[in-house]
Amino acid sequence: MMTKLLIIYILISFLFTMKFKKFLMTLISIEILMLITSLMLMLNLSLISSNFIIIYFLIFMVSESVLGLSLLIMMSRIHGNDSMQIMNMIW
Repeated sequence: MMTKLLIIYILISFLFTMKFKKFLMTLISIEILMLITSLMLMLNLSLISSNFIIIYFLIFMVSESVLGLSLLIMMSRIHGNDSMQIMNMIW
């Protein structure tokens, strides 16, 4: 199970490094990476029964996704779309 998750994690992280044209696709790939990381964390920490680390990680995941969605909404309202080309002009 762990090797399958590692292979999926490596593939998704490779896709994340590619240039996406839409900001939403970048957010989705980050969320999939966080989901796989949380699954691996739950599998590893289930043996020592330390649930507080998993809860802290889930809180971090929620705050990261809220921040990403708020950036997406702000960028959509200001520029009218979520194209990454607009973001390259900003930076």
